Amino acid sequence: MCASLRPLGWWPLAFVGLVPMVVAQYRLVPLRWCWVPVTSAVFVFAFCSTGFLYVSHALWFAIGAPALWALIVGGFAVVDRSLNERTGWRWFIALMPVMWVSLDTIRVYLVLTGTDGYIAYALYRFPVLIAPVSTVGIIGLNLAILMVNYAAALAVLRFRASDHPSLRTVVVSVGVMAAITVGWIALGIGTVNATTASSGPTVRVAAVQPGSTLMSTGLGGQQSAAEAKQLQARLADMTTEAADRGAQLVVWPEEILSFNPATAPADQTQWLRDLVTTTGVYLVTGYIANLPDGQYTNAAALIAPSGVVLGHYTKAHEAPFDDDLFQTGDTYASYPTDIATIGMMICFDEEFPDTARFITLSGANIIAMPAWQFKDLASIQEFDKLALRAAEDRVPIVSADLAWDSAIVDANGAILVNTDDLSANGGSAVLVADVALGPRNSPFLLLGNWIGMLCVGATIVIIVAAVTGTRWARSGEEPTPASPTELV
Repeated sequence: MCASLRPLGWWPLAFVGLVPMVVAQYRLVPLRWCWVPVTSAVFVFAFCSTGFLYVSHALWFAIGAPALWALIVGGFAVVDRSLNERTGWRWFIALMPVMWVSLDTIRVYLVLTGTDGYIAYALYRFPVLIAPVSTVGIIGLNLAILMVNYAAALAVLRFRASDHPSLRTVVVSVGVMAAITVGWIALGIGTVNATTASSGPTVRVAAVQPGSTLMSTGLGGQQSAAEAKQLQARLADMTTEAADRGAQLVVWPEEILSFNPATAPADQTQWLRDLVTTTGVYLVTGYIANLPDGQYTNAAALIAPSGVVLGHYTKAHEAPFDDDLFQTGDTYASYPTDIATIGMMICFDEEFPDTARFITLSGANIIAMPAWQFKDLASIQEFDKLALRAAEDRVPIVSADLAWDSAIVDANGAILVNTDDLSANGGSAVLVADVALGPRNSPFLLLGNWIGMLCVGATIVIIVAAVTGTRWARSGEEPTPASPTELV
C-alpha cells in the first residue's frame, strides 16, 4: 500500500495492497491475536506515508503518531473479525472500511497530520477517478478504495478455505463492489463533463518558482541585504517573463517577502508597486512580518495592477511544530477583480479540505497558493493534495513553491503543468497555463465531509453491536457443526 503513494506512485496497488494484511488477520492467527498483523501493517503504512516526514523535526511524533493510529485500527480489527464470524461475513466489505475512514475523519481535524497518508491520493493523476470527491469528499474515495481491497480479500479468503465465507456471500459482495465501481466511474465521467461545461471564462495564470539559491537561511526575514536585492531582481525578471507570456495573475512563493506590502515603508515597497504597474498583472505574494509578541504572521497579499493591496490571507494551518513561530488565521475571504474572484491559501493549508472549501464558499473561482516545501520533501512533491482540493470544490489552484513543487491545476483536478521535471535540484521555473474559472457548484461545498460523519456514527453502532451482541450481529450463517470426532 505504501508503494501506491508518492514517491513511487504505483497506484494499482491501492486496490489490493491491504489483501495480505486481511488474510493474515483471518487465517494466520486466532481471534484474540488478529490485531497483531493489522497493527504491524498499519504502523508500517502510517510511518512510510506520514511519520517519516517528521523524523527530523520530532522523532517521538514520527513514531508515536503511527503507533497510536496502528493500535486503534488493530482494535477495530478485533471488532471486525468478531462481527464477521458472527454475521456470516455479510458485512465484510463494509465493516473495516467504515471504521478505518471514521478514524481518517477524526484525524483530519488534528492540526499535526491533516490528510497525510490518505489512500485516495494514490489516484491523483486521474481526473475521472477523483472527480466524484466533489460529491462525497476525499473520505468517500478512501472508503471506496478500502472496500475494493476488502472485496478482493474476501475472494482470497474463500479460495483458501472453502467453508467460510460462503460462495454466495462472496459473489454478492464482489457484485456489489463491482456495481459501486461502475457507478463511481460513470459519476466521474459525468462530473468532469459537467464541470468543464459549466466553467467560466479562461484566465492565463503563472506560478513563479525562483529557486533555492537565494533563500538558504530559512525565514524571509532572515535574508541578508545582498540576498534580498538579488531576490528582488530575480522575482522582477521572472514576473516580467510571465507577463510577456500573457499571464494576468502571477503567484509568488510563501514567505518570499520580509514585509507586509500594505504597511511597510515606501522605500521597501516601491519596487513591488512599480513591478505590478509596469507588467499589469495581479500578484499574489507570500510574506512574513514581525508581530509585537515576538511571533510572525505568515500571510499572502493580493496586489492589483494599480499597486493597491486588495486583501490579505493569514495561513490557517502552520506546518507541524512551527506553531510557536507563527500566529495562525481563521478568516477565509475572496476578492473580486476584473479577471476573477481570487482566494488565497498557503502551503500546509492544502492538507485540510475545509480550508479550500471555506475559501471557495466565500466566492473564489480560483485559488492562489504560495508555498514553501521542506527541502527534504523535494522528492515527494505534493501535487496530489492540489489535485484533490481542486476536484472537491471544482475550482482551479495555482501553487508557486520556492524551489520544488509548483503546479497549476484545473477545476477537475487535472495537473496542467508542474515542475516535477524542472526543479529536481531546487531550480527556478516560470509556469504559465490557461485555466477556466471554476463553476463552484460541487455538492461537497455545501455538504462538507458528510460521508465521514456518517461513518463515525456507523462506527459507534458497530462497536456497540460487537460489545452487546445485538441481534443483527448474531444472525447470519451458522458455523459449520463440529463432527463427532471433533467433539470427542
